[in-house]
Amino acid sequence: MYTHTITKEDWESRIRDINIKIPGMTDLEVIGAFMKLVAAIGDGHTILYPAFQGPYAFTFIPLEFYFFGEDLFVRGAEANYKDLVGSRVLKIGKLPVSEVIRESSRFLGRDNEMQLK
Repeated sequence: MYTHTITKEDWESRIRDINIKIPGMTDLEVIGAFMKLVAAIGDGHTILYPAFQGPYAFTFIPLEFYFFGEDLFVRGAEANYKDLVGSRVLKIGKLPVSEVIRESSRFLGRDNEMQLK
């Protein structure tokens, strides 16, 4: 049951809040709201994956990443990006990696910090 990390009252309050806000939200905001709701359950087996097809599809980048200590590196890449393998990632867009992880944590269910990374 979802109540191991969130109370029934908090769960229902979050659902009511989403329900009230949906008419003023974009489709992507609705997806994000439900991802945050499910992530509040707080385990790695309960997660809402975004769409990977259609007009709101999330896309993959052709790189494989891995944290070595606190630093993020490119561990693998498709052929067109093979020169990036071994590179340390400092930012994703304009955000430092640590901030991307912190912001992402609101949307992703996990059992531990490494699973988030």
